[in-house]
Parts: sequence; C-alpha cells; structure tokens
Amino acid sequence: MFKDFTDTLKETNREYITFKVDRTGLIDKYSKFPRLVKVPVKDLKRVHRIKDVLELIYYWGQNDFQALRYSPSLVTGDTINFLDNKYIIEPIGFTKLKG
Repeated sequence: MFKDFTDTLKETNREYITFKVDRTGLIDKYSKFPRLVKVPVKDLKRVHRIKDVLELIYYWGQNDFQALRYSPSLVTGDTINFLDNKYIIEPIGFTKLKG
C-alpha cells in the first residue's frame, strides 16, 4: 500500500495532500470535528517510510504552520488516518491501532 501511495505522489501535480486526524487527544467543544492537515507534496516525495509521513502530518498539524481558530494543534492521543489504518500520536512516536 505504501508503494502505491508513493507512486501516486510521483504522478500528481497537486501542491498538497490532505490527511484526516481525529481529535481524540484533547476533549473540548471542537474535538468532535476532525482536523484536516494539508501536507506539501514536495515534502511527502522525500520520505520513504510510513513513520516519516506520520511525522510530516504531525509537523504540519501544528498551529505554527496551519493556524485554525477553531482547532488547537495536534496533541498526544489524536489519531491520524493513513492508508486505511489509524495511528495514535504518542508522547514519542506513533502506534498503529489494531482493528
């Protein structure tokens, strides 16, 4: 699956790819809405592992880069949706959720 993802990146002329992150780490009035994180394709083309893609999603999900008034930066406990899998943001790194 990851190879299909990287092959698609080679052929795209889009500037950004958008990833959905479920706001499960911070419970507030906005946590029921997913955070949509735009990651530049030029950055994604340089990575070779799923972990690297997850790190880019986390990086670009910080409000320093994509400030959203109604949504705080990504935090520990939020869940990144990538390639039909869910990865929880840990204090250090990511864990793939089963099921």
